[in-house]
Amino acid sequence: MVNWRKFPIFAVSIVLAIALSGCGGAQQSSGSCSISTDLIKGPAVGSGGNNSDNPFRALAIDPTDPQTIYVGSEGNGVFKSSDGGANYTWLRSGLKHCDDAYPEIYSIAIDSTDRSRIAIATNAGPGPVTSGHSATAGVYYSTDSGASWSQINTGLPNGDVNSIAIVGSKYIAGLGAGTDTNSRSTFYAGGIYTRSFSASSWTKASAPSSADESIYWQIAQRASGLITFGGNPITGSGSASGVITSTDSGNTWSQTTSPLNNLAGGYIEASSDLQTIYACKRSGEADPVFYKSTDGGANWTNPAQGSSGPVRLVIPTHANVALYSIGQGIAMTTDGFTTASTVLTTPSASNDVMAIEVAPSNSNYIYAVTKGLLVYRSTDAGANWTLRGNIRTYIDSQ
Repeated sequence: MVNWRKFPIFAVSIVLAIALSGCGGAQQSSGSCSISTDLIKGPAVGSGGNNSDNPFRALAIDPTDPQTIYVGSEGNGVFKSSDGGANYTWLRSGLKHCDDAYPEIYSIAIDSTDRSRIAIATNAGPGPVTSGHSATAGVYYSTDSGASWSQINTGLPNGDVNSIAIVGSKYIAGLGAGTDTNSRSTFYAGGIYTRSFSASSWTKASAPSSADESIYWQIAQRASGLITFGGNPITGSGSASGVITSTDSGNTWSQTTSPLNNLAGGYIEASSDLQTIYACKRSGEADPVFYKSTDGGANWTNPAQGSSGPVRLVIPTHANVALYSIGQGIAMTTDGFTTASTVLTTPSASNDVMAIEVAPSNSNYIYAVTKGLLVYRSTDAGANWTLRGNIRTYIDSQ
């Protein structure tokens, strides 16, 4: 495992109504390596930078077909299932790799009007997009449902891309600021960048002055705009943009009033009108705290303390009904966090729930993916769960 200078943090991702997501994981430095697009089998767990088969937040569901899902991985590329997570196809053609590992897949976005167009945010640690491990990462897109990928990094100051969205005919990428282990004196700026499908380069969005120093784990798209949480990449120091919103397809961003501003960071999502917001901040690696705003971020309450593990939250139907990860499982509350019960327990502590997503076309279908690449599905809005597939078993069989 290569050391790196950014600290993993956790966040909120709201799907359909609202979803909370988080991240974490070891990243590679931008040191020298042999870059290739030849197809490879990536590293096994515990080797080549693959600490735990972490899918991060890279889980996406087809906008029209709740049976079709995409899952990212820690060094092994992207996987697609067309039968609800039971069987998989390995999508890696065109992905660059450094030695024996593809870049980590942190986020997946599917075009809501053209399901064959997909974009992925990939990460190999802060560094230049022209050389080293970080040159294998950045943004890739596909126009054939992931069968082949093309890298589009021209104009990005940094290959450390943590989040991606598709809005209209435009990609929006959230970059993480930081330094790498091979050039610690070099700071690689973060920020939010946009690029139209037909453009040849990325354009920096207009955002608060602290945006370049921030890291963006999730960009949430809603009917009335976009919202993200610019957190501080270095725990407990510096400044960060905090909760920011955009109503012009990501070109300009405005800061809200939030107790989460200038903190280590987290994830954020909102209702379609950007008024109800759920967020989860982490001052360090333990005790995440939920925050809620019902007035677009002007005022906040603290409805619940999170678990000590990675936190993800989805609200499939009503604001008081929520599913959230408790590390080794998922809990459900029907009264706005006053009480909760466990609805899913994973096999072990090495199977923390890393992503939860609601199908855009059917809110009864909810998927979850864990470390170890176990995929679970609920078809009754989260009340009951079934283990659908094991992507690690599929990888090992190839």
